[in-house]
Parts: sequence; C-alpha cells; structure tokens
Amino acid sequence: MKSKADTKVLVKEVKSLRNSQTELKQELGLSFKENFELEKVLQKEKYRTEYAKNSRGKLPHECGILRHRLQECSVNFLTEEEDKFTIDSSLSNALDLLTTFDNRIGLLLAEAQLLAQDEVTSFGNDVNGDDLGTTDNKIRKILTDLFIDKARLGKQVNFVIRCALKTTITSKNFEEETPSRKTVLNMFLER
Repeated sequence: MKSKADTKVLVKEVKSLRNSQTELKQELGLSFKENFELEKVLQKEKYRTEYAKNSRGKLPHECGILRHRLQECSVNFLTEEEDKFTIDSSLSNALDLLTTFDNRIGLLLAEAQLLAQDEVTSFGNDVNGDDLGTTDNKIRKILTDLFIDKARLGKQVNFVIRCALKTTITSKNFEEETPSRKTVLNMFLER
C-alpha cells in the first residue's frame, strides 16, 4: 500500500510539474515577446536620439552657409563722406550689381524657407519631459525667421541704394541744365 500511496503522490507531483512547466513556458514566451518589444523601442529611441543629434548639428551649419552667402551679396561700391555718397564704380555697373544681389538674395530667401520646412521631426519626450521635436522646430523657425528678416532688410537696403543711384543719374542730368547744391543723400532724406 505504501507503494501505491507513493505512486499516487508521484503521479500528482508529475502532473503538478507538467502544469508548472506549461505555465513557465507560457511565461517564458511572454517574457521573450516583451523583451523583443522593449528592444524595438530601445532601438527606435537610439535612432531618434542619433537623428536629433545630427539634425541639431546640421541646422547651424546650413544657417551658417546661408549667412555667408548672404554676406557675399552686400554692397561694397559705396563710400561715405560726411553727407555724400561716392560711387567707386560706374552707375550702370552699380545698378547691375544691385540687381544681381537682389536676385541672389531672392534665391537665398527661397532656400531659407525650404530649410524651415525641411526635416520636420517628431520626437518623443526626453528625460526632463521636454518635447524635443517641438523645441527643435521652434529653434529652426527662429533661425529661419532671423535669416529671412536679414535677407529682406538687405533687399530693402539695395532698393534704397538703387533709388539713390537713379536719383543721382536724374540729378546729374538736371544739374547740367541748372546747378543744384543738393547731394543724393539729402535728396533721399527729403522724400
């Protein structure tokens, strides 16, 4: 009888172990699945972090290039003496140069607007709870707006200089007929 009782106990133990084994296999499968999902999330976050790092480095570089190209469009053929403008080159060359600069500035404005729209990113929250994508986009917008404002101001300055040069041409023709004591700058300021 003792052996029958031992056998029954052993049978119950085997059944219990088989049930435990099935449960443990299910838990192991669930753990593998959770581990796989967490690895995917980790990989995605690594990619986002790397992308954000590259994007943050790329934006200032691109803005610097655009800024340098905008500076190349500055007018350097004028010299200031008291209240007079003196032109170091011919008037027609100066007007042509201003037109060329305006065209280049227009192209740079278009590039700046593309830069503002480029690489719109959507990042998750970082450790501090700040939305990285929103911050990056705000910085991108501020830098782009500053560049666009500077480019538009450059176009306005070119327009003012062009008007002053045209006034010079007109006043020279007028001076041949009647002498005038007004300089180009004074004529412009009176407008």
